[in-house]
Amino acid sequence: MIALDTHIVIWLGEDSSRISSTARHVIDEAGTTGQSMVVSAISLFEIVWGILRGRIQSSLPVDELLVRI
Repeated sequence: MIALDTHIVIWLGEDSSRISSTARHVIDEAGTTGQSMVVSAISLFEIVWGILRGRIQSSLPVDELLVRI
């Protein structure tokens, strides 16, 4: 199981080019080997709170970003 950091989750939904090649490799490998990837509830809260407070810039509405995640 791989727990994804808040920043990685945001970048997966917004701009995956910001993810390092090492992290991208781990994520891709997890997908091909069937490993679970999880996002903690607090990470989702941090993302929503950050967007609503203007601390995180998103080109997508919050609900659409959460669907992508």
